[in-house]
Amino acid sequence: MHEPAPCAHVRPASIQGQHFQVVIVGAGINGIGVFRDLCLQGVQCLLIDKGDVGSGASSAPSRMIHGGLRYLENAEFSLVKEAAQERNNLLLTAPHLVQPLHTVIPLSSRLGGLFASVLRFFGANPPARSRGVLAVALGLTLYDLMGKKDRSLPSHSVRATSPEDRALLSDDIRWTAHFYDAWINHPERLMHELIADGHRAHNPSLVSNHCELLAFHENRLTLRDTVLNTEVGITTDLVVNATGAWLEQLSGLFGVPKGRMVGTKGSHLVMDHPALLAALKGRMVYFEAKDGRVCIVYPFMGRVLAGSTDIPVLNPDEVETDSCEIEYLLKVLHEVFPRLSFSKDQIVYTFVGVRPLATIQSRNVVSGKPDKISRDHYVIVDGPEGPRTLPVVNLVGGKWTTFRALAEETTDAVLKLLQKPRAVSTAGLPIPSTDLGFDGADIQSLRRLCRLTGVVRLSDLVLHRSLAAFLGHLDHATLEVMAQAASEELGWSIERRHLEVSRCRSILVNKHNMQQLGQAN
Repeated sequence: MHEPAPCAHVRPASIQGQHFQVVIVGAGINGIGVFRDLCLQGVQCLLIDKGDVGSGASSAPSRMIHGGLRYLENAEFSLVKEAAQERNNLLLTAPHLVQPLHTVIPLSSRLGGLFASVLRFFGANPPARSRGVLAVALGLTLYDLMGKKDRSLPSHSVRATSPEDRALLSDDIRWTAHFYDAWINHPERLMHELIADGHRAHNPSLVSNHCELLAFHENRLTLRDTVLNTEVGITTDLVVNATGAWLEQLSGLFGVPKGRMVGTKGSHLVMDHPALLAALKGRMVYFEAKDGRVCIVYPFMGRVLAGSTDIPVLNPDEVETDSCEIEYLLKVLHEVFPRLSFSKDQIVYTFVGVRPLATIQSRNVVSGKPDKISRDHYVIVDGPEGPRTLPVVNLVGGKWTTFRALAEETTDAVLKLLQKPRAVSTAGLPIPSTDLGFDGADIQSLRRLCRLTGVVRLSDLVLHRSLAAFLGHLDHATLEVMAQAASEELGWSIERRHLEVSRCRSILVNKHNMQQLGQAN
């Protein structure tokens, strides 16, 4: 395990008047990937986000690292091939966080869905029908072929349902298909390790969270510290727009065209369900609900993670998991596991993120089928426009698994504009496992996290540095311990500490359905 690099995080006030070669707006996984890649090329960067690092959709994925089996029906072969290879790459470069995931697809017929799959392949939208053995086997054969480069995972198989699985699944399930993807246990940790790796390679590059872009004029950016409500000005040679689901909202600020992205929210449940946990035997079940929506459920560090929905949204700042989504997910779980009971009482945590889906070349935007919109990504360079005298490099779309490939494509575009050659490739480059203290729960470990990972608010520590809340282990006492650690390290007054506890508790109750924290002791 590597020692962490000196802290890359700064507050906005400390960069007043400074100049950076590149400013990256949006500290999600894609912006962070670009930060690391540019640092490795010796480019001085500033990475900013109006919230915490990785606090948007990047902290709310299904925690799967996968090629996207279902995208084959949309004939997105290049996307699936790239994603499968990036999955293989992450298994090699971040084995401390990314692990193989045995996946099971329940099947009830031999030929079901074959004709419908062909129709989908050619752009039609036939009624939902469960896919059968032949359609799934053909898809998995192609999936294996597309992910063969640097592959360390077993090939797929299709077999008759075992007696144990027959006791768990619905009566009509007669076969199961088996294949391997991967999962990541702590995506936020990987994001901070990427930042640390980039800063280690080029320490003039910095990160400032809770730092909002207010204005962009000529080569000058006006930034606001969202906690202190103070403003600073900086200059730059080039801006990277990695705002993800906020791309449309901020198009006017960047002076770039609208209509490139649509957001859909995906809600997930984390459940305390010992019977299902035992029955899954370490495997993920990948299944279709009766309405045709593909859902997943798999063991996650002693809990069960289930998801997800796919609902269009206009304002990513206002999303939360609503009661209808919870009821829907519980219903589809009962469809595939009819012998088990499911209730809201088993839910220990809910989370939701907004997927930034590129509308470029997507015929399914008009058809009203958000789950069919491409997960592919694009890098678009907009030249100087109006009061903005700098180019803007825009990241449109993308998925968690392919962040490195998107960052590489973006970095190449930036290097071309800067007239600078690429010095290092990130393909196959290990992501160091850094001792930042993510696994600790004592005061000293928590203070270390605050010091090295840019914690500004208590919610940063509770929601994005620790898995205690995610796994349903957070109680009033643990919340107070975290507040004490943050307060001591960051020098909060008693009033500020009480404010942070109250604010964090409200987020946990209202956005993550942790009702047990609704009343203080």
